[in-house]
Amino acid sequence: MKEYKIGIIEDDSEELNSIKRTIYTHLYSNHTIIYKDYDLNNKTLNYADIIDEIKKDILDDRIMLLIIDNKLVVEGNRLKGTSIYEEVKKIASDFPVIIMTNYRDEAYDSDYVDPDKVYDKEKFFLNGEYTNEKINSICLSIEKYSKLKKNIIAEKNRLIDEYKKENVDDGQDKLNELLKVELEMKKYTPVETTYLEQLISPEYVKEIVELLDEIRGKLD
Repeated sequence: MKEYKIGIIEDDSEELNSIKRTIYTHLYSNHTIIYKDYDLNNKTLNYADIIDEIKKDILDDRIMLLIIDNKLVVEGNRLKGTSIYEEVKKIASDFPVIIMTNYRDEAYDSDYVDPDKVYDKEKFFLNGEYTNEKINSICLSIEKYSKLKKNIIAEKNRLIDEYKKENVDDGQDKLNELLKVELEMKKYTPVETTYLEQLISPEYVKEIVELLDEIRGKLD
């Protein structure tokens, strides 16, 4: 049985339950669904907190797909779900995100939003052919994302192991490959500290900065 971890940002409790019920109806027999509901009723919560929480959840593998209602109220202010969509795509461009809306045209205002990832709420809740199509798309998105992320992490670990075994003279090629892989990883998950950054000690960075300052002083 497959396990899916789905995050949902929805400020209407009835519609939140409808989303879960629709997904459950179509997937319960072959899947275990773990939901992460983002609390928008916390008075101390702000927009930056939501983005930061999503970032941490992607990084820690707590969600594999995010569903966002396009019309939200945070701190008494109206917020477009497409704004959150855009921020998530900046964090991890290939992380699967879906916009749920009753006003499809409004969701197309953003240049970031893929039209195929905008779902009509009313049609989705009818459990008809449209629902089947969108549920299938959710499954495919999660499976593709998980597979590609797993592969790129495995490739990174392979290159790190090989780099550690290489002679110093031959290590640069592996570092170049590793750089490309770590850039690719940023499509799937936030990368806070890369392996290359870990190789460079703070003391080494300090020496470089001091050397550059000395050179600038002589040039002046």
